Amino acid sequence: MSEFIQIIEHKGKKVIFFNCAGMDPDVAAGLFPEVTRTAIEHRINLVCSDVSNSSANDALKAAAAESVKAVTQSLGSIHTALVGLKGIQRIIAQAVVKDQYFAKTREEALEYLVGKG
Repeated sequence: MSEFIQIIEHKGKKVIFFNCAGMDPDVAAGLFPEVTRTAIEHRINLVCSDVSNSSANDALKAAAAESVKAVTQSLGSIHTALVGLKGIQRIIAQAVVKDQYFAKTREEALEYLVGKG
């Protein structure tokens, strides 16, 4: 597993943590197949991503949408929480993938996710 993608546990629930803080969007897009594979193989539908100090491009948006679609088809649902987005970034992110949760901190994101799991 990549150093940027980890399976963590929070309050007894397994969560995939994708740390793409400060990451080039093309690099992040290239890691989404691993996020998808990890979610499906380990049957984890809770995903927390730290996207602080990063940006998005069309490749990243497409990779995120495809990942959500694949995990949802395989597991029935996916719940995602993003840390580090503000203002217009949230609007754009919500347009790409519906029903995301936007958190100010990793702890807030994890609390939301365990409530969904």
